[in-house]
Amino acid sequence: MKENKWIIVVCGVLRRNNQHLIVQRRSDDEISAGFWEFPSGKVKFGEKVEDALRREIKEETGYDISNDSRQMIGISEYVIEEAAENRHTVQLNYLVDLSVMPQIKLSEEHVNFAWIEAGDDHLDEFLMAILKEINHDRI
Repeated sequence: MKENKWIIVVCGVLRRNNQHLIVQRRSDDEISAGFWEFPSGKVKFGEKVEDALRREIKEETGYDISNDSRQMIGISEYVIEEAAENRHTVQLNYLVDLSVMPQIKLSEEHVNFAWIEAGDDHLDEFLMAILKEINHDRI
């Protein structure tokens, strides 16, 4: 019988001068090979959401958001069904307004990054939905 798992993820939409940072997963990634995404990751058991957000952004971009303003902008949900398990992920999306343009140092999970605007070609339907939360459907 397949195992069902719930996963909580935090997602940081880093914004500077109306551009948003996205990162690209490695081509050999097990789940989302080559996908572009906002910096995000799982909340560890017992970890506060704000701490997880700071940790994940630091791990994936090398940037510490401690001095930047942030606000929760919405929730995304998705289910991934595989042979061994089903994963229902609840993603808490945060907008992080950057006080400075950061130097990005990618983690080993990612191979590239880009600063994008709402109409950029890198955006898929999932990323666009998150940006719409920021812009209140003006995209």
